[in-house]
Amino acid sequence: GWDGQQPATALYDSMRAAVAWEGPIVDETSGPAYRFGDGVDIPTGTDARVINAASAHLLESNFPYTRSVLALRSPVVGVVADGAVVSACYCARKRAKACEAGVDTIEPYRGRGFAALVVSAWRGAVETEGREPLYSTSWDNLASRAVAAKLRLIPYAETLSLR
Repeated sequence: GWDGQQPATALYDSMRAAVAWEGPIVDETSGPAYRFGDGVDIPTGTDARVINAASAHLLESNFPYTRSVLALRSPVVGVVADGAVVSACYCARKRAKACEAGVDTIEPYRGRGFAALVVSAWRGAVETEGREPLYSTSWDNLASRAVAAKLRLIPYAETLSLR
């Protein structure tokens, strides 16, 4: 089985060759994809809450795009500070059976555990809808990989994008 570690780049040489036949590859990204295991308590001294149409105004100052597509991105979970959402987790991809998390915390509020908190709360909201929550990131996104580790997410695949 796969241990969740980054594989050797040569593993995908045949795929690169097949894609490059159509033209040069201008961008390549890859990273681990995770599923959720047992829940983990994330103590931060604050709460995360589901953002709905009635509270959508809380997204406006820091996450205006997410507000504009709230129905498509729901459930959206946020940490509110100073009258606005400062950390948000939303459905970056959503299908009938599964949703993939997208998460962002604005700069002044990073390093406080808010990302793990909103991802954990988002997981609960997604599961309440009867969908499977998923999480993926890139190998070079150390902050996102730290969130996955904090939540004890279980690696199940590696994503690869060649353009």
